[in-house]
Amino acid sequence: MQDYEDLRADPQAIHNGTFMELDVKGTPAILISHPLRYDGSLPGLRSMPLNPGADSKGILSELGLSKEEQARLIEKGVVGAPSEDEAPDPKNRTRSGTTND
Repeated sequence: MQDYEDLRADPQAIHNGTFMELDVKGTPAILISHPLRYDGSLPGLRSMPLNPGADSKGILSELGLSKEEQARLIEKGVVGAPSEDEAPDPKNRTRSGTTND
């Protein structure tokens, strides 16, 4: 029985490119790679998922709520939204080493 570290060191897993490592807010994370190959190549990771609640303000705006109403709902915990320092930077949504095509 192999544990997670054994699997990452397995010669067949290494040959197949089963795992990928990327930086998530300064911490390395190991992900399982896409299981399929296209023209013999692994597809790259195009972008990181948004933080939970990252779209909340935009959705509330589309629903017609004012910024004050949005702030009240967020403050009361009715709606989740990342803090300003956690808000995603749309210019920084790709992992280094991958293309965004």
